[in-house]
Amino acid sequence: LAFNLPRSSQAGIGFASSSGNTAFLGTAILASLFGQEVLAMAAAFVALENILIVGLGVAGLYLAKPAPDPAAARRAMLGGLTNPVSMGALIGFLIALTGFDIPPALMRPLDMLGAAASPAGLVALGIVMATSVTRAQSQSGRDIALVVVVKCIALPLMMAAGMALIGAPRELALAATILAACPSAVNVFIQAQQAEVWGETAARAVFLTTCVSIITLSLAASLAV
Repeated sequence: LAFNLPRSSQAGIGFASSSGNTAFLGTAILASLFGQEVLAMAAAFVALENILIVGLGVAGLYLAKPAPDPAAARRAMLGGLTNPVSMGALIGFLIALTGFDIPPALMRPLDMLGAAASPAGLVALGIVMATSVTRAQSQSGRDIALVVVVKCIALPLMMAAGMALIGAPRELALAATILAACPSAVNVFIQAQQAEVWGETAARAVFLTTCVSIITLSLAASLAV
């Protein structure tokens, strides 16, 4: 509102600035740095993000259309509860809390699916990068700059400050900061394209926040080493 942005930009910037690539990228980084307790927290964070932030973000896109679609917005908010990513994160969180051992015969195909997730995400990200170069040259750079500053710099700093304020344990504070520093999720672009709102700008936002996060995520992760 302070920048007198149109509704579509407000919805897109808010969604891209708050929804990060925590499921594919963030949890993989945490798995290489921390133990199971931190990973359980990460699973809970991913589930909460997909239930609340993604649901609200997609709803905002539909309400920002020239002809707002309240019915689609309501479906988007309810869809966060049945989102495969949020459901998987919730199940993983419960397994980590209970210490339940999954039988090897069941764990093997799950491991195969998990191993395929990151490459599939990279393919999708490559498509987004190509789209951002070929189709989005006419979009406003102001929206992109705001997303990069908020998602890659302001949000991680606010998370770190919040963790310090409540006296969170060091590992938990670092993990939360790393998740907050993750770039905008590919899902932002996909949902924006489906809603036909801010889609081409979303492609560039995902691309540029991913590039900037190479530096910001590396700095955040280096604190845990």
